[in-house]
Amino acid sequence: MLFVVLGLVFLKTQVYTTFEHYEPTISLNEAVDLSNTEIVEKLFIRYLEHYKDKAIFDDQRIKEYKFVGSSGKFAAEEGTVFFVTYSFQQHFWNDSPGVAGHRTADGMLTTSRYVSLIKEKDQFRLKIMGLEPPEKKK
Repeated sequence: MLFVVLGLVFLKTQVYTTFEHYEPTISLNEAVDLSNTEIVEKLFIRYLEHYKDKAIFDDQRIKEYKFVGSSGKFAAEEGTVFFVTYSFQQHFWNDSPGVAGHRTADGMLTTSRYVSLIKEKDQFRLKIMGLEPPEKKK
């Protein structure tokens, strides 16, 4: 029993944090027949997959996710803003500090974020904005 406890303590101390800020992109060619809502949903799934593929001891890794959907859109200073809702379960300790939301019966945390779809020269980029809506474009 002591070995199990010591092993868990060792594993917990081996978890590391990356401080990367990932913004998924899609080329204009890939997005040619998609609506802006479809582009946002595709990019947000890429965003979630990115964190699902993290190294096993990275505390940003997620074990599972469910994309719930996106709603509403408006123009802001930096692109078109959407509100996305999703559920996720963190891989290791199921500890998600700083993430507001509620836990479902299966242990997943359901939360929402504002995201901005930004069209650049040859691609669309998805910027994760947070819980507060940005100012609408005047």
